[in-house]
Amino acid sequence: MKHLFAVRGVFSLVLVVCTATVVLTVTSMLVGFNGNLQVMQQMNLDSAVTFTPTTPNPCRRQSAEKQQAELLPRKHLLLVTHGRSGSTYTADIIRAHPDVFYMFEPLKTLQDYSGLKMPLYRINELKNESEAVLKAVLSCELDAITDFPLTDLVHFSARDKSQTDCLDCFAKKTKCKTYLNCFSRMLRLCLTRPLMLVKTIRFRLDWTENMLRENSNSAILYLIRDPRAVITSQLSALINPLKLNLTQSLKIICPQLREDIGALKRLTLRYPDRVKMVRYEHGALNPLKYARDIYRFIGMDLTDNVVDFVNSITSARADDSLFGTVRASSAEAMDAWRHRVSFDEAREVDRWCSDVLPDLGYKLLTSKAELKSNSSLLLESELD
Repeated sequence: MKHLFAVRGVFSLVLVVCTATVVLTVTSMLVGFNGNLQVMQQMNLDSAVTFTPTTPNPCRRQSAEKQQAELLPRKHLLLVTHGRSGSTYTADIIRAHPDVFYMFEPLKTLQDYSGLKMPLYRINELKNESEAVLKAVLSCELDAITDFPLTDLVHFSARDKSQTDCLDCFAKKTKCKTYLNCFSRMLRLCLTRPLMLVKTIRFRLDWTENMLRENSNSAILYLIRDPRAVITSQLSALINPLKLNLTQSLKIICPQLREDIGALKRLTLRYPDRVKMVRYEHGALNPLKYARDIYRFIGMDLTDNVVDFVNSITSARADDSLFGTVRASSAEAMDAWRHRVSFDEAREVDRWCSDVLPDLGYKLLTSKAELKSNSSLLLESELD
């Protein structure tokens, strides 16, 4: 684990271009900072690095009320799911709120660094390492992420002006002092936003129990989608260096889903107000109700701006990129997989996940006509 937390990810550029004096400054920053806001304030990062922007610093605190809010306990929300389940769409709805700081897939670098170049539906087995990275990230110890550009760490940030400005700072400024200021600005954003959102498809639901037990301000949002849509989409969209076929993939993901179901039942019983399951299909069929349900769970107001944003990504000109979230019709996008897969492929998923599908609230298929139709594949009890 020593090399995992080596200070080289965020500061690799700094170590190359900085003089020995500035490197010592970076070292002292890292040694002195333990994730506590008061420590950061004592360090007086703004005075440590001279920065004269031509436009107002968007990361600078604006009012006495804001300063007081910085001292309040922050909430940590972990969005856990499997790849191709609609997690980017769901995360977009949450991070559209101005009080949210969003971290996109921080465990991606751990999986890549470990040499586990495996399909994303094979979630990494590095439990202890994954827990350590997430704990560091939630404490805004961004240097714990090795070999991971901050422009990727805070991914898809175009709709958050202040985070985008900080990322632009990283992308355009190469002078050491300015780079340090970019980092301090991002650090301050991370520390001062009332809600930290982390989205991950690389962390098992069962692994979240330690976080829930140790951090009373943490909550888990478990996102599900029809496994037939998830698995067939993974095979076409995600890396597959082992060249696994559908049946081989099902032998991996169906047991994982069974474990998730067991963990969900156990965790919701122990932490009923802090663990919640949400369904992608509900988000596609009724986006605003989906958003209200999530915002009620996290204890935040669904603002007019968020409502406008949800409407814009679910009934606008489509973004046809593989990982895009803007769709002309979210309901049509939800069922697109049914017209791409064969009945034999869908039935193969039914065979391997025969117990999982009804436990998650989905019907088993009875015919090709049913697969290709527009009829709901949700059990009647799960219709929203």
